[in-house]
Amino acid sequence: TLRSLVKIASPDALYFWAAMVFAVLAALSTSAISLWTGDALDALIKSGDGKRFKAQVAELAVIAAAGAVCTGCRGGLFSFIGVRINVRIRDALFRHLLTLELAYYDETPTGDLNSRLSSDTSKVGDQVSLNVNVFARTAVQLVTTLAFMWHTSPELTLVACCSVPVIGVATKRYGALVWALSKRMQNELAGAMRVAEEAFSSMATVRSMAAEPSVAADFGAALEKYRQVGVLQACAYSCWQSFNTALPTLMTCLLLFYGGRLVDKGELRSGRLVAFMLLTQSLADSFNTLADMFSNIADALGAADKVFVLLDRKPGADAPPAPLSKKLADAHCAGEVRFEDVHFTYPARPDAPVLRGVSFACAPGSVVALVGPSGSGKSSCLALLQHFYAPTRGRVLLDGDDVGSRDHAWLHTKVAMVGQEPVLFARSIEKNVIYGLEGTALEPDAAKVDACLLAANAKPFVDALPDGRETDVGERGAALSGGQKQRIAIARALARDPAVLLLDEATSALDAESERAVQDALDALIKECNITVMVVAHRLSTVRDADTICVMKRGVLVEEGSHDELFARDGGVYADLVRRQANISKEDSRSLLSTAGSESSLPSAAAGAN
Repeated sequence: TLRSLVKIASPDALYFWAAMVFAVLAALSTSAISLWTGDALDALIKSGDGKRFKAQVAELAVIAAAGAVCTGCRGGLFSFIGVRINVRIRDALFRHLLTLELAYYDETPTGDLNSRLSSDTSKVGDQVSLNVNVFARTAVQLVTTLAFMWHTSPELTLVACCSVPVIGVATKRYGALVWALSKRMQNELAGAMRVAEEAFSSMATVRSMAAEPSVAADFGAALEKYRQVGVLQACAYSCWQSFNTALPTLMTCLLLFYGGRLVDKGELRSGRLVAFMLLTQSLADSFNTLADMFSNIADALGAADKVFVLLDRKPGADAPPAPLSKKLADAHCAGEVRFEDVHFTYPARPDAPVLRGVSFACAPGSVVALVGPSGSGKSSCLALLQHFYAPTRGRVLLDGDDVGSRDHAWLHTKVAMVGQEPVLFARSIEKNVIYGLEGTALEPDAAKVDACLLAANAKPFVDALPDGRETDVGERGAALSGGQKQRIAIARALARDPAVLLLDEATSALDAESERAVQDALDALIKECNITVMVVAHRLSTVRDADTICVMKRGVLVEEGSHDELFARDGGVYADLVRRQANISKEDSRSLLSTAGSESSLPSAAAGAN
């Protein structure tokens, strides 16, 4: 952790050494003040030299003023370093998180990631810089104070140093305890934040279930664990403070007794004894400051440890590389998709196979529908084609090449997805349409954005808005209806000029009017654009018109063929899905086949989500 901290702070080395110079000067001035105070008292008490006393006081004022300036410069530089480290580590962490495989996000609570990115990075930047500032000041103060103490009285200095081994052992024990308790507190707090994050993100469900008391109880239980560790930390701090107060007091008594004897013998001036006691107090204050820092340093290092463990985590198979180049953007993609004996298990559920030996092909420009009961692996096929995950066995090919070997940015311009619940971002409609393409070779102009909105049947309602394409959609698209969000998502997919379009239950959650608007846009695209389309759980008119229907059950491809072929198959899974959706008997289905060309005669045969 310390090595990683030094590495990330290395760009600020010049500022650090400048701050250290000011720290040395400030420490020298603080120690010199004690010595000058003793000399001034000697000048006044022993010789009665008022002129010399005034000169000593004037010098003391100059030293104090210089020390104040150096202290301010030191503190300002360390604060400046802290801000730079904070920004640098937060930016590095966020960029690194974007490279991690999707499976990591399946396994890691969002609250933990937010905690790493917000509070932990703040502790690393703010607390580390603050504590380095205090530590540098205190360490230099210790050295200079000891040097001035030795210069004042070597005998008294040796007596004072007798307590150092005791302080060292106690400090080491206390530091280890605080480190362990600090890590426990951070873990318990992250657990409480997970509960809060889950509640805030699902507040409508919490309210509809009248589950507020239950959620509050869960949060309270998590906070109680945090409180218990905090009590232990408070007890440890209390014991340490008692020890840290008693020992310096005892040493002060011992030094006064021994120093008084030296003054009586004439071996030490009384002013120098006063100076030595002031230096001793400065030394004790330095040790107290170091002791108080342990909890803060342990807290900061505990946070830094979590951040750097995450930063050191190697990206997975789908980690995104460099931005899309012009040459790569122009690379042709025919849109041929092939699954070859694909087996797949989600990393978060290694004992639950999702796909088992799935093989099928999509010719360029064809429409392939994936249907089947809920949990049969349909959506997982789309996830594998987008290389969100790597198959456990087998291959997923695009134009004959494994999708894992394709450039990340190129793959996700050639393969576009429209899901059941499209996510829009808190920005304008236009910026949502060009999302991910800004600054790349494929960034569309205003005319292209208009064309995509028109093709997605979204331009009429967008033009009717007061700000048109510049309308802010709100957080997660809250300012738009479900159908409007879906059409913006379709326009966003089209802006990438995809060779393969994936539709995962793209209209199942919409009302009839919105579904009709979105469906009309999709039907027109499928007919007019020469792109490969893979449909999951779409309405039967599209499923029936698909070139190939792949029927899946429990992760296995059980049937494959056209609508008429599969519907005519007695006892077939597809035919059974259609009959159950339409609530008809086998006998009625035979007569229904003769009218299959009529859209109204066959209701939607959408299967459930994966």
